[in-house]
Amino acid sequence: MKVRKIGAGRYTCMAIAVVVVAALAFLVYTPRASSQQAGQGAQPGQGGPGGAPGGAQAGRGGRGGGGGFTHAAPEDYNDETGYMSLFNGDNLDGWTSDGQNWSVKDGAIYANSTCEHPTGTIYIYSDIGLAGDFDLKVRMKGTGMVNSGIQYRSWLAEDLDAPHYPRPAFPGGGARGRGGFRGPQGPCPSGQPRGTPPDRAMESKYDMIGPQYDFDNGDHYPGQFYEQATGRGIVAWPGEVVIENGDQPKQLMATLADADTLKTWFHPNDWNDEEVIAEGHTYLHFLNGHLASVFVDNDPTYFTKTGHIGFEIEATGEVFIKDVYLKKFSQ
Repeated sequence: MKVRKIGAGRYTCMAIAVVVVAALAFLVYTPRASSQQAGQGAQPGQGGPGGAPGGAQAGRGGRGGGGGFTHAAPEDYNDETGYMSLFNGDNLDGWTSDGQNWSVKDGAIYANSTCEHPTGTIYIYSDIGLAGDFDLKVRMKGTGMVNSGIQYRSWLAEDLDAPHYPRPAFPGGGARGRGGFRGPQGPCPSGQPRGTPPDRAMESKYDMIGPQYDFDNGDHYPGQFYEQATGRGIVAWPGEVVIENGDQPKQLMATLADADTLKTWFHPNDWNDEEVIAEGHTYLHFLNGHLASVFVDNDPTYFTKTGHIGFEIEATGEVFIKDVYLKKFSQ
């Protein structure tokens, strides 16, 4: 992990603490698999204080009774203990969308955007209600050049009673907002006329604004922190730890991996294990067991402490979404 210097300011001490926490999360958060074994303690001959193997606290619970000087066991991504399922795998009960462009295919929430029948930028959201601090696990697969994402702590663009609404946004949502993804013009590769996206007036009631875990089958943006239609856009690119304090430009605190390494984390045209942990002002995005990006949002103009969970699709290709599990820490 490469740490960069930051400018002095009233948030400097807190920012340094964030880097330490992010570094620890990156080092401990190893790729998960049900076959992985729990970490082992100190090896013989490597005892801690007192000279005994494993240290003087070995066999007595260690400091705080937490197991002594041992490594944390790798998380099993398939362990659903304490989580609630948001998708039943059979139908879209518990989800709200336009009722036309989202369906269930092969046990997954499904949408398909083609040149002849583009979806534009559209959304589906869970009826579970608001979620503030939480751990959200999702499996996603894309085809073609589809761009998608997990919306969280987000709000409906037309809900005037939603918390923190309204917010500054690009007119029409910008290149990747409510106005749709800017793509090529002219006839489709098939020779057929390029289709027209769904009517914006019909779709606007489902539009979502706010934080997004970016999913990009082209492997340019997966796992980054993107903010949909607020004006901030890409805040923390893949592999970045970023803090924004509101009274100064956002700052890059650390890099988690170089570009070549990041390319090995995402699985184009295949299933990807994705996880979002939102705790207070800190957002952690995990991709296939790797810490993909971290954002600490201390900007009072944009920060949202709660919101809805949903999904988005744009560009062209298919998106499949399944195994949606949520563990709430707070409302």
